[in-house]
Parts: sequence; structure tokens; C-alpha cells
Amino acid sequence: MKILIITAFVEGAGGGTGRVAYDMAKAFSNEHEVALVCPNEKTGIIRKEGNLTIYGIKSVTVQKNKDLSFSWWSPKEKKEFYNFIEEFSPDVIHSHQPINIDTVALKYATKHSIPFFYTGHILPSQALVFFLPGKIAKPINNLLSKSILKSYFKAYLDYCDGIVALNKSSYEDHKNIISSQKLHIIQNGKDLRKFYKGNFPKIEEKKKKLLFVGYLSKRKNQEFLIDVMKYLPEDEFELNLVGPTLSSQYLKNVKEKIEESKLKNINIIGAVNYEKIPEYYKESHIFVSAATLEVQSLVIIEALSSGTPVVGLSNETIDDVIKNGKNGYKLPKDASPKEFAERIMKIASLDQQNYEKMCKNAYESSKVFDWDNVIEKTIQMYQEAKKEHLEKKRRELLRLNAIEGANEAFYSSAYLVAASFVLFKKALTKQRIKFRRRHQLT
Repeated sequence: MKILIITAFVEGAGGGTGRVAYDMAKAFSNEHEVALVCPNEKTGIIRKEGNLTIYGIKSVTVQKNKDLSFSWWSPKEKKEFYNFIEEFSPDVIHSHQPINIDTVALKYATKHSIPFFYTGHILPSQALVFFLPGKIAKPINNLLSKSILKSYFKAYLDYCDGIVALNKSSYEDHKNIISSQKLHIIQNGKDLRKFYKGNFPKIEEKKKKLLFVGYLSKRKNQEFLIDVMKYLPEDEFELNLVGPTLSSQYLKNVKEKIEESKLKNINIIGAVNYEKIPEYYKESHIFVSAATLEVQSLVIIEALSSGTPVVGLSNETIDDVIKNGKNGYKLPKDASPKEFAERIMKIASLDQQNYEKMCKNAYESSKVFDWDNVIEKTIQMYQEAKKEHLEKKRRELLRLNAIEGANEAFYSSAYLVAASFVLFKKALTKQRIKFRRRHQLT
């Protein structure tokens, strides 16, 4: 199968959402021919890797972490892009964001009758919360979510042949604006082999390492984790915060909070090359998350696939994958830092045998995210939608044939009637002329 994948992010940007499209393209290219279209400094093929072609659209990328790109859609760029799609001749097109390059590809797919799919990495009802900073996000989102945002998402999704909801929460949110017949629950994929550590750290070690990986931002809620550390013995626990800064103001707030707490066991590691991330999981005892909104957090999946138990506040991902006492603990959104710390202590107080049992459970629970499973489900969705797409075309053709037949019958009959009337009128006119001539002669 030939699959065209679209992303709004340059490689290495966009956090987990941005990374999924690149991981998906590489995973699918093992058995399928894949083209990945992304923002770039200029329009054209960036590189080829086996069955994978990466194609760039001329864009300007802004923000410190290159998380926002604007594509330049001159007639030349659009023509080159359309020529590339025509030459690649995809069986399906798969979008990951309902903006930018994806909308241009959607128009092409609709015009040329190519099945089009979309993965919902954000909740339509909370779309702006994922992008806008701090305190202004929720008020603006609440103001626009039931009007402009809902209309926009509905207009985009109406043209899709299939929509991937990453979990039940995403499914329910999308169902509010689009038919459930189009929705498929398919998880994000992950190469589990990169993260599984096999040999688990000793839980009886004097210094237990807690880890969080992700943007330093209000939505990720690292300030809560600092409050949690106040309830844990300082000489027995260490918290490592790994990830780039999304908001300089929030970074300032976090640093000030650490200083005020006078804790010396919290480390802001900052941005780390993605290839080195597995090392942090490997040496950590527990993964902690206080994120308030996560459609499907890749770092939670990575933690589980590394065999690291997770303690987290309730969100879309935690609720979906964490089973209390099995692979970690989940707490209500309004849980206190003290309650959170108590769950950490529950894991930390296990003996090595029971800790390793929890680690193995964590790994087992991650297998649903293995690319082999995800690819199988996705290809099945493509094939089912393609059949429906062809059936829809067949029904449309039958309707067109019926309309054409009815038109032909109507206009043919009308033609005969009109032609007969014209002939009759001509014959009548001739008779009148003859009658007048005879009358004049007499």
C-alpha cells in the first residue's frame, strides 16, 4: 500500500505529537511505500530512506523549540506539492493536524477521490488549551469551543473517510461533532525495544530516582511535583525533570518554587536528545506525572514500555492505561501533593520481588502500543474505508447514471415533442400559405 502522511511539525519538534508522524512513517515503511510531508526550508524531496520519502514544503518556523511552522503557499509551491502527490499516487492520505499542509492535502484528496484519514492528537473541545500559554488558554478555549472551533473541526472531519481516536476519552469528544461510524480507537505506536530495560533498578537503593519527561509548562504541571517532593524524605528521593521549556515564565516560576522549598533533590535537566531519553528511564525507579490534559501521552507509554511504574494524576492517558497496584497508581485530579507522595511511598516500600513484578506488569501493559499491533489495526481501517470509498463512488456513479438516464429520457422525449410540434407548425404554415394563394386567385 502507498501511504502519504502529513505533519505540521519539522523533525524533532512538536513533542510527542510531532514525533508520532515520523515514527509512524518509519514503522509503516518496513512493509509499505510511504511519503512523509512536513515543513522545511524549501519545497522538494528532503531525503529517501528505503521505502520512505520525506518531502518538505517551504515554511518559516518560529518559536524557540521550532514548534510552530507557517507554510508558504505560492502557486509554484502548491503546484510542486500537487505534482509530488500525483507522482507518488497514494492509496490513502493520513493527516495528523487539521491545519497548514494537511488542509491543502485534504483538498487534493477530495478532488481526486483519495481516501483521507486523520488522527486526533488533541481533543476538539479543548483544542486551544494545547497551544495557548498559561492562564489565558481555558477562558479563550471555552469562549470559542462551542462556536468557531466546533464548526471548523466539523467541516474538516466531514471530509475524512476515517478518524483515529487514541482512546475512549478522545472517541467520546470527537463523537460530539462527527458520526461514530467514522471513528476508530487505535493507539499511538511505539518501538518498545528501544525502551525495555530488562534489568530493573534496585528499589531498596538508598536514593530512589523519580522521573518526568515533557515540556516544562503549566499544562504539564511540574509545580505540583515540587510540592509532592516536600512530603518525601529528601535523602531518599530525587526528582529529575527532563524536557525543553515551553514557557520562560513557567521555568522562572518552577525555579523560584524550588528555591522557596529549599529542596536540593530536584534537578531541571532541560532538553535532551531523544536518543538519550531511554537512559533516563533505565535508571529511574518511578515515573511521575501531574499533567492535567493528555490525549495520549507518549512519555507514559515510554515509561511503561521501559518497565517503569507510573504514578499520575487523572487525565485521558493515565485513566486509560494505569491500573492501581498493577503497573502504578492513578489519583483524582484534585488529589493533594501529600496523597500523591503516599502512592510513591507505596511503590518505594515494596521488596525487590514485588517491585519487579510491578515493573513487568508495566511492560506487559505497554504491548498494546507496539507498532505491529498499531499497523495491523490502521491498515484494516484503511482497507475498510477504501472499500466503503469505492462503494460510495459506485453508488454515486449509479445515481449519476440514473440522473443522466432520466435526463436523457426527458430531453429525448421533449426533443421529439418539440420536433413534432415544429414540423406540425411548419406543415400548418404551408397549408395556410397555400390556402391564401388559392383564395387570392379566386
